[in-house]
Amino acid sequence: MTLNSEWISIEDIKTRLDNCHQTHAMCRVGGNVGPHSSKLLVIDTESECLVTASGDEPYLALSYVWGRTETLSLTRANVSSLQSQGSLRERRAEIPQTIRDAMCLTTRLGFRHLWVDTLCIVQDDEKNKMQLIHRMAAIYANAAVTVVAADGTDAAYGLKGLQGGSCRTTAPQDILEFSPGKRFAVRPPALALQALKKYFSRGWTFQEYHLSKRLLVFVENKVVWKCQTHEWSEVYLEPDADFQVLPPSLSIDQLQWPDLSSYKGFVIQYNTRELSYESDVLNAFSGVLEAINMHFPSGFVHGLPEFYFDLALLWQPATPLRRRSSGNLTYAPPSWSWIGWHGSLDLDFWSPLLLMDPRVQQDEDLVVAPIVQWSKSTQTHGEKFRIDNSYFEYAKFRVPTYNEVQNNPSIMSKYADFLNSGLQSHGWTHGQWELRLGQQASPDTGEPLNPPWILTGPGYQHESLEPPFFCPVPIRSGPLTLQDPQLRYLHFRTTRTYFHMRQTYQSRSYIPPSCEVVHLTDDLGFVVGILRLHSAEVNTEDMQSCELVAISKGSANLSNLGSTTRLDETHDISCLEQIAMLRRNPTRPSFPMTCISIVEDPKKLCQDLRDAIGIYEFYNVLWIEWKDGVAYRKALGRVFKDVWESEKQEVIDVVLN
Repeated sequence: MTLNSEWISIEDIKTRLDNCHQTHAMCRVGGNVGPHSSKLLVIDTESECLVTASGDEPYLALSYVWGRTETLSLTRANVSSLQSQGSLRERRAEIPQTIRDAMCLTTRLGFRHLWVDTLCIVQDDEKNKMQLIHRMAAIYANAAVTVVAADGTDAAYGLKGLQGGSCRTTAPQDILEFSPGKRFAVRPPALALQALKKYFSRGWTFQEYHLSKRLLVFVENKVVWKCQTHEWSEVYLEPDADFQVLPPSLSIDQLQWPDLSSYKGFVIQYNTRELSYESDVLNAFSGVLEAINMHFPSGFVHGLPEFYFDLALLWQPATPLRRRSSGNLTYAPPSWSWIGWHGSLDLDFWSPLLLMDPRVQQDEDLVVAPIVQWSKSTQTHGEKFRIDNSYFEYAKFRVPTYNEVQNNPSIMSKYADFLNSGLQSHGWTHGQWELRLGQQASPDTGEPLNPPWILTGPGYQHESLEPPFFCPVPIRSGPLTLQDPQLRYLHFRTTRTYFHMRQTYQSRSYIPPSCEVVHLTDDLGFVVGILRLHSAEVNTEDMQSCELVAISKGSANLSNLGSTTRLDETHDISCLEQIAMLRRNPTRPSFPMTCISIVEDPKKLCQDLRDAIGIYEFYNVLWIEWKDGVAYRKALGRVFKDVWESEKQEVIDVVLN
């Protein structure tokens, strides 16, 4: 890109803001989140004090890293005095440079009000704090601009280059000069920038960055404008050229239906962020939940959507996780939710087959079915509330996929079930739908270069949504408020049995994940299942006994899944041999399986075994441990269906935290 030596000016920012406000429909403040509270406390940069803003007054918001900088904070003791005119000027020395610079920038951009968490939330009033924490989505989505201080490691760093702030130097960058007057600046990749800056590693800044409609980002000693439609950076090229320097924004408030596949992207990115206080893990994510809560029936319980609860419990580690602790605070993140563990997650099970889009590869033959009824409570023996995991009630209307036989005789029965269900009154219709994909137009004439790729088939259409669906789902039926975070106990009745844990054989045909995967074996040494351990600190001593409880059933057509799948055991020769043997003889013989130590072509052998097995059936199980009558999750795995059902089992009531 050609180098532009001019810094962006205040007038440039005003121009971009006006243009965005007038022409970008996607960037309208509020969006699907709605307005903020009419009693929002903000900094009045003209009167230099705190005031209560009306719902229609524009304001800026600040997103920054607190760090360990001493800062003036709003408390119950000073809330009245800080609303006196000039009070912030009198205490200017107590306000960190970043906040002072943001106040200056607010005035120079022609605004009067600025929202900053430390001065606009009463820090020692838990009721006030929680009310505003649960309105973070509205606060940032309704800001005219969010100023992001991405440079520095604390609030003392400031916004470089503003009048009254520290001087800004030319941003370091690689310059390529091909001829006199022809210089090119090498743009750093967004992922590298994300790894370098503390701002992009912090938990609280995640929702602030992604919920804001317009961002003015101070990063790498330059200023970047980013909205939902465009991104511009000073130094790089001409003023009106788009260049992505920053990490892409997640379209959090663009969801229109309970889209679990999109939600898993938010969770994966957030769960690797760092928090000074791990008890804040749910609070720092509450803005995201607030923005999408209305689309998920019954909302979320500790980050798991109730509508898909049986699927949502099937989260796994992608790398070893660290159990979050509550310290001395009252909120302890539960072990059964990803909220309770820090690190990289594998959420491949969070991909239910809903949207008809053949461009997206989905495992059509991997099925999960509920076997227990879940309840939640605030106390181990308190009042219990039923969890609404009703996705499977809607999934029974699923029509065949494009890869299935289109003349499936069950189509008409599903259509009859749909008519009898009354879902038509909720805006859904059933019929033959057509998707046109792959059509390319000539840049000169606009005429199609190739015939369109047309796919037809049965499906469902909602009156408010464009794409067809494989099955209907509730639309905008979720609650407006978030659930009580004290609802941290799960109650369910299920079956329990015990197996041993053993290190997997070295003959596995794929590179194992960095987290540990172990075999489950019976007393005779047969491989009966598999566990992927959450933590690297778990004792993996051979023949250690594991207490396992069943939480759902599943099946997979292995011959259709190809060479890769989300199931660890379908790449494991020992597991596949055991499953194949059980298919031939459900009654296990009186001698253990022999380990194959040398395999010439393990990938081919695995594929042959998968083809021989065909349908693989299993139970999803949790390895649990007990403390004071309460169970805690240690790992998730699967046990072969025939084995689980043939074992001597005990029916138990579980309280899980």
